[in-house]
Amino acid sequence: YDDIHLVVCSGTGFNEIYSFPGDMRNASCYGKIGLTYPRRTNKRLAPRIMPGGCAFGDKGPAIVDIQGSPWALLAILNSRPISYLVGLALGASETEGGAGANSYEVGLIQRLPIPKEALNDPILESNANTAWACRAKKDIYDESTCSFTLPFPSTSEKNSLESHFYKISECQNNNIHSYLKCLSAIDEQVCNLYRFSESDWNAIQEKGGDAHMPEFMSLEQPKFKTANASSFISYFVGSALGRWDIRFATGVRQPPEFVDPFDPIPACSPGMLQNAHGMPAEPADEPNDYPLRITWPGILVNDEAHVSSEGKSEDIVARIRDALTVIWGDQATAIEQESCDILNVKVIRDYFSEGKTGGKFFKEHLTRFSKSRRKAPLYWPLSTESGTYTLWFYYHRLSANTLYTAVEKFIDPKQEEAKETFAKLNAKQSRSQDEDKELEAAQLLVAELATFRESLLETAKFWKPDLNDGVQITAAPLWKHFRLKSWQKTLKDTWSKLEHGDYDWAHLAHSIWPERVIQKCITDRSLAIAHGHDEALWVEVTDAKGKSKWQTRQNAEDIAKELISQRTGLKL
Repeated sequence: YDDIHLVVCSGTGFNEIYSFPGDMRNASCYGKIGLTYPRRTNKRLAPRIMPGGCAFGDKGPAIVDIQGSPWALLAILNSRPISYLVGLALGASETEGGAGANSYEVGLIQRLPIPKEALNDPILESNANTAWACRAKKDIYDESTCSFTLPFPSTSEKNSLESHFYKISECQNNNIHSYLKCLSAIDEQVCNLYRFSESDWNAIQEKGGDAHMPEFMSLEQPKFKTANASSFISYFVGSALGRWDIRFATGVRQPPEFVDPFDPIPACSPGMLQNAHGMPAEPADEPNDYPLRITWPGILVNDEAHVSSEGKSEDIVARIRDALTVIWGDQATAIEQESCDILNVKVIRDYFSEGKTGGKFFKEHLTRFSKSRRKAPLYWPLSTESGTYTLWFYYHRLSANTLYTAVEKFIDPKQEEAKETFAKLNAKQSRSQDEDKELEAAQLLVAELATFRESLLETAKFWKPDLNDGVQITAAPLWKHFRLKSWQKTLKDTWSKLEHGDYDWAHLAHSIWPERVIQKCITDRSLAIAHGHDEALWVEVTDAKGKSKWQTRQNAEDIAKELISQRTGLKL
């Protein structure tokens, strides 16, 4: 089992990718169900299910058009006997681990002998299906996966967080025991089908590599409770922003059963708040009796005093408490305190305080949403220089108006409040030591908010976020407002590369530097397709041999100048 977490923008028939200089192999097999595996790894061969609607690549080969049961083949290829045979082909000294990575080339896997009767064996099918389900169930509690529903098994019993953690570990460990039993049954059946002797099996056990061993969960493990408590808090933030359907937590809705793992991956994980078509819900889709107010603009603030012009608080802590109350009722305060104890903070607000070097929540969140060298945090803390005032933006609600909204609805009112506080304290003839500190803080806040405001408005002139660019590129122009140094550096480097033209496929690059990007579209059709200039700049022709090919139009330069003029005329 594996969670497929990477998405490619396929356009119309992968046109952008087809036109990119390079070679696409076996693209006619894209979208087919099958199995896939990492071609190069220092671990043993580990195929997993490839659902419909997927594209594969050189580093992740695919097995399609399977003549028999995909489940049976999945069992065979994950068995220790096959791992042993593959090890013989690779070289006995490099079977498992070793100094270098094993390379499971397509030809090597194609040559594996597979008994015909094995491909429809009911024992292999059944055990592979059960083993897959046992491994997949762990992702029900992981919000970064396609299977996420809830970060806890159930709240029907309003118990402490620790009791929920115990249930999570118990469920996970029971699934692991079942999983290992399935692997043992698969190994035994594969040995029978291959007619391996007892001495063969002894050799396989010695050199065939260990079973694919998941990690057992324990409340005694360092970070286990911390990670789960952080997951809980993240869920409450997402619930307030309308990302998650809190009715699953209250028991009003029951979690759905697993879909067929070979079906195409749905747009939303099961726990998301969705419309009737299975897409992320919008304000018009919110049920009349929904139990939690949703912050649809996607902006929260770490400010206890915040009250909107509509008389509502968008303070991130207040919104978390709203979600806690919906789920736990009069026990919400106790659950909040237990969370603080586990997370080692005095109050929950401390968990969200950014300071000059970033806060605990964002560090955990960034780690949770980082995989395969890709970092994609969904909740962005944009702060003043000292981190004393922080706005939290929800990535999926970003628009060209988001920064203007932040200034109008949050920064301007806060700046007026800080000015009033400063004027009131400054007018006092005598002040206490605490009042002097408050005066100094108000003066600093007024200055920092002015800088923050100016910077956001300057960025808003050219910032037109497009989610297809990805989190890192979209956030890059805002790099100076993140306090976590590692993330700030990543974004600053990304912004520098954007400026130098490294990511001119990005919509953001096109909106900021249309002159440079549109000019490149004349020589790179994949860029032209990405930015919607394909038909204007390129034409399909037939050469002397009757073959069809694409070339730039004769007047492409003039057309490009007109496109640039249109774009720059729209720039503020």
